[in-house]
Amino acid sequence: MDNAEKGRKDVEHALKEQKETTTEGLNDLERHSRSFSIRVKGVSGVRSGDNFRKTVAQVLVDEKLVNTEDVVEVMQLIEHAHPIGPRQQAGGKTTVIARMYSRPARNSILTRQRAKVYDENKPRVVEDMTKIDFKRKLVAYPLMKAAYEKGQKATFRRGQLVVDGNIVSLNIG
Repeated sequence: MDNAEKGRKDVEHALKEQKETTTEGLNDLERHSRSFSIRVKGVSGVRSGDNFRKTVAQVLVDEKLVNTEDVVEVMQLIEHAHPIGPRQQAGGKTTVIARMYSRPARNSILTRQRAKVYDENKPRVVEDMTKIDFKRKLVAYPLMKAAYEKGQKATFRRGQLVVDGNIVSLNIG
């Protein structure tokens, strides 16, 4: 029985490691795919049949997150856009995901949004993260805050928290 028990535990351990490796690999692929996308939260008046590229472009222009006021020009930056989650009744707000044609355009928009003061009454643009990265970032927030208070530089990139150049382990359970 000892050999059989040891063999079973070895197989369980190998399967657990393989599952973790596969999960992280899939998360990397999904993160890469989402690196072209943004989420626009708090979009008002979204109805079925709307041109969501135009809706997102209008928000980007209105919030001055792009260098132009030409909505048609901004629409050329957006490959595709669609609402997610339940669509709210008239006057309600929803979230729209927009896939950009280029990462530099996406990153520029996100950088400008981060520099703005948050106003809950206006739409805001956020990064489109994977579920795993979102959970990791929730765990990272208090650690980042503590690092900032100590005068350290803290960033969250590609699912990892980096404080003063050192990767900090995030346990999400």
